[in-house]
Amino acid sequence: MPDMEGQIIGGVRLGAIIGRGALGAVYRGVDPKGVTLAVKIMEETPFLPAEVLKGILEGALATQRVAGGAKVVKVFSAGQEGSFYYLAMELFESGTLEKVITDDAVSVKQRLAISVSLARTLALVHAAGIIHGDLKPANVLMGKDRDPYLNDFYHASQTLRQRGLLGSLPQGTPLYMSPEQVLGKFISSSSDIYSFGVLCYELLTGASPYEKTAGTLAEMLSLIQDGRIVPPSSQKAGIDRRIEAVLMKLLEQDVEKRYRSMAQASVDLDACLKGGQISMPYQKTITEKLIDVFRPGKN
Repeated sequence: MPDMEGQIIGGVRLGAIIGRGALGAVYRGVDPKGVTLAVKIMEETPFLPAEVLKGILEGALATQRVAGGAKVVKVFSAGQEGSFYYLAMELFESGTLEKVITDDAVSVKQRLAISVSLARTLALVHAAGIIHGDLKPANVLMGKDRDPYLNDFYHASQTLRQRGLLGSLPQGTPLYMSPEQVLGKFISSSSDIYSFGVLCYELLTGASPYEKTAGTLAEMLSLIQDGRIVPPSSQKAGIDRRIEAVLMKLLEQDVEKRYRSMAQASVDLDACLKGGQISMPYQKTITEKLIDVFRPGKN
C-alpha cells in the first residue's frame, strides 16, 4: 500500500501513519471542522477483495447499535474511494492495554477495575447481537483515566458471516483463541468469553495462563487444546481466591462450564473489586475463614 500522507479521503486530510495492522494502515487525520481523527485505510487486493472490505466496514458500523454505556471506539464514517476503503474513527493517544499490562505501577485493584469495565462493555456488545472474535490487549485502546475501549469489530459483519467469508479475515490471535476456535468451529459469544478470560488473566497477573511456553504456532494451539491453566494466585501476589475462581470459570475448556454470559462474569468481577460474594463456591484462605468467624458477613 502506498504512503497516503497528505491525501484527502472521505473528506479527511491524512497525516502521518500512527499504526499498521493485518488489514491496513492507520493515519492521523483532520476533518473539515478541524477535528483530529484516526483513519484506517485498507486497499483492495486479491487477498482482500471488495466484498470482504465492504463487510469490514459493515462490521465496524454495526457497533453504532450497541447500547449507551458501552466503551467502544466510535466510528464516524466509512466508505470507499477507488480501490481504497476507509474508517474514520475516534482517536486515542494513550496506547493500548498492552502498555498497562507491562506497567508495574498499575495495582491489581486498578487492573481489576479495567477488567470490570471491559466485561460490562462486552456484555452490551453481545446484547446487541455482536461477536468480537479477536479479543486481545492490542484491540483495547486506553482513554483518559485508564478507561478501556474495544476496537476492531470486523467479525460483526452479518454479510460476511452469512456468505461464509469470515474465513478471508484473520481468525483471532492464537494466544487468545478459545479451544473451539482453535478447532475451526463457529465463533460464538462463548468464544469471546474465553478470549476475555485469557486477556483478563494476562492483565491481572502479567503472565500467560498456560503451563508451558510455546515456540511455534502449532505448540500454542496444542497448549490451548490441552487446557491446563496455571492457578492465577501462583502467578501474582494480590490475586485472591475469588478472582482466581472467576478467571478459571472464564477459561473452562467445556463451553457448558464457562460463564453463560459476560453479564454474569461482569457481576462477579465487580464483586471481586468491591470485596463482595461471587456466584460460585471457592476455596477460602485462612484469613478469609477467620474473618467469617470473627466478623460474619464481612467476607
